[in-house]
Amino acid sequence: MITLTAHDTLAEVSIFGGTLLRFNVKDAPVMRPTTEARVRHDVLQAACYPCTPYFGRITPSIVIDDTRHDLRATRNDIGVIHGHGWLAEWEILTQSEAALELGFTHAPAKGDWPLPFDARQRFELSPGALTISLAMTNRWDRPAPAGLALHPFFSKVPGTTITFTAAGFWTPPIHVPVGFVSARPDTLGTGHAAALPDDDRDHSYIDLTGDVLIDTPSGRTMLTTNAEHLHVFAPADEDFYCLEPTSHLPGKLMETPLLAPGATRKITMTISQA
Repeated sequence: MITLTAHDTLAEVSIFGGTLLRFNVKDAPVMRPTTEARVRHDVLQAACYPCTPYFGRITPSIVIDDTRHDLRATRNDIGVIHGHGWLAEWEILTQSEAALELGFTHAPAKGDWPLPFDARQRFELSPGALTISLAMTNRWDRPAPAGLALHPFFSKVPGTTITFTAAGFWTPPIHVPVGFVSARPDTLGTGHAAALPDDDRDHSYIDLTGDVLIDTPSGRTMLTTNAEHLHVFAPADEDFYCLEPTSHLPGKLMETPLLAPGATRKITMTISQA
C-alpha cells in the first residue's frame, strides 16, 4: 500500500489493479473506503479502479482488422468486462509525498485482449482534492480500439442529491443484445438536483457537460472530468453507488475512433470537497 498526503488530505493506493483504497479529507472518507486485503480478495471492493482497454461488457468474440478473436471472461461471475488494468499488478514509476504514477504493460496471451498497449495512471493530491489520470498508448502497428474509464465508489448517505447535465440516456447491452438510446426514467442528468434512483440503475448518460455535484447533509463533493460520458451504477440493494467517467458507451467500443500506433488516449477525474 502507498500512502499520499497533502495537508489534511490523504489517499491510499494499491499496485494490485492500480486501485484506490481510500480518499480522506480532514479524516473523513470522501469515497467508500476499503483495505488492500479486501481488494486483493475481490477488486470490486476498491474505492476506485481503472478500466482499460475498454469499459463495460463486450462480446466474447470480436473482429479486429478482419481477424476474429475469442475472449475469455475477465471475471467468471460477470463475463468479459472492464479490460485488464483493474486485475493486473501495476508498477510504481514515480512517487512523491503527494503524487504517484503507476504503469502497466499488456502483452496479449490467448483469450486476452489481443492487442498490446501500455497504461499509465497518476494519482495527485492537493488540499481537499484528488486527481486521477488514466492513459493508454497503442503499441500495435495498426490503429486499434481503445477505451478508458474510472470506476469510483461512493457510500450511500440518506438525503443525497446528484446534479449533472447530459444530452441523452443509454441502456447498455447487459440484459439486451445491443445497447440503445431511450427516454430518461427520471430527472437525473437534466441539470437539476435529483435523488439516487430507488430502482437499479446501470446506465450511461451521453455527452456529459460541466461538473457532477454530490450534495449530502454534511457537504458537497464535486467530480470534474474530461471524459465524454458518465455511467451511473446504483444497485438498489447495495450501500454504494458509482459515477464513472468513460471515453465510450458500453457496447460501443468498436464504433469509437481508433487510436493510431504510438498514440495515447487519456481521461482525467478530479474529486474535491467544495
